[in-house]
Amino acid sequence: GRFFEARAKGRASQAIARLLELGAKDARVLRDGTEVTVPIDDVVPGDVMVVRPGERVPTDGEIVEGGSSFDESMLTGESLPVEKNSETLAEADLSLGDRRNMAYKGTLVTYGRGLGLVTGTGMATEVGRLSGGGASEPGAGASPLPAPSSEPDAAPEPGASSPASAEGPTVGG
Repeated sequence: GRFFEARAKGRASQAIARLLELGAKDARVLRDGTEVTVPIDDVVPGDVMVVRPGERVPTDGEIVEGGSSFDESMLTGESLPVEKNSETLAEADLSLGDRRNMAYKGTLVTYGRGLGLVTGTGMATEVGRLSGGGASEPGAGASPLPAPSSEPDAAPEPGASSPASAEGPTVGG
């Protein structure tokens, strides 16, 4: 059980790490009011990135101007593109898919043009966190399943009732 769980987690982390490697090698940002293309390693939080249709988002960022639609299926599993705009969100504690003013590294711009204030780069992005770079929320990444017991599985004691026997006979019994 634990071996297969660890192996599956390892494979998932490797797949996300490969997605990070496939990310943009450069980004379009505004510098001194001019749109320039810079190596992705030169982009820092606080820069303003430019997003256009058909391109992958180079970093995480808050949309500050314009509106676009993004394919976020790699992060959220959502099968349809999601509309995003620069409107301020009323709630601060929203799930990833409900943050309608955020663009995420590696997602695809399906239409629209916009400007985004860079909030995270590299492993400090949502994709980076998913690959093991840190948790985006308290408890994120923790399994919802109970921790495995350290006691070996033991057969029930004779005469002990099981949940099935407490409710009466089972179908066909």
